[in-house]
Amino acid sequence: MGIAFALLLSVATVDAPVATEQPAAAPRPLLRVALPELQLTDVPRRWGRLISLALALELRKLERTSVLTDDEIRTLLQHEADKQMLACAQESCFAELADALGVDALVIGTVAVVGDQHVFGLKRLDPVHAKVVGQVTRRFEVGNGEALLVAIGPAVAELFPDVPLRANQTRGVPREVALRLNPPPLRPWVVIAGSGATATCAVAAGIVGGVNLMLADQLATYKAGANPFVTQTFSDKVEVVDTTAVATWALTSAALVLGSATGVAALFTDFSDEGEP
Repeated sequence: MGIAFALLLSVATVDAPVATEQPAAAPRPLLRVALPELQLTDVPRRWGRLISLALALELRKLERTSVLTDDEIRTLLQHEADKQMLACAQESCFAELADALGVDALVIGTVAVVGDQHVFGLKRLDPVHAKVVGQVTRRFEVGNGEALLVAIGPAVAELFPDVPLRANQTRGVPREVALRLNPPPLRPWVVIAGSGATATCAVAAGIVGGVNLMLADQLATYKAGANPFVTQTFSDKVEVVDTTAVATWALTSAALVLGSATGVAALFTDFSDEGEP
């Protein structure tokens, strides 16, 4: 009886399935993306640079994704023949560009003003098969441009639905980038204070300049009837005239500097003083 039980136990042990470890999932292959310069139509170049920057930052949030920006592309394309591809807007040129850079995808974008709207478009090109694999177009009422930045996160998600975000990353453009696109307006008191300081310096320069002219006239009269080699008064008068001349020059320069700064500040001042800065 004991021998039979031992035989049954050994058979059960041999037939029992052995647990095996599952192989670890292979990491995603690195996705190399090139981001040429955006095509701008009736849009400030400053906007184009900041939108390109925000788009590159958003693409770099994708898992195992490297991005070549326009500046990096121009650095890599040293030969004039390669650089000519950057000036070509046809998709065949972009395919050649991708081949020259050795990238897996190209993201080309346009920002334009059409009527009373901003039109923002992105395309994802597959250079291997020479075709468009994703396209996004957004339209907004013409404004300060911040709507364009807000659209970047969802647009990238739509273009690359197959590529997840890196760990601890969230979609969306940082607030500081939006502020660089549309700097907050200065308060009206900035211009008022600058104007008051300019006027004060200008009035003081006028008064001191008038005193300088009066003293210079007195000095000329005294010089005509006095011997400068035998009197100290002449030297004292010259010193006073020189001092008032320097003061006039300093006050006039200050008025010019303050006036110029106030004029520049006026260009960025919201005289309605509405909303948060």
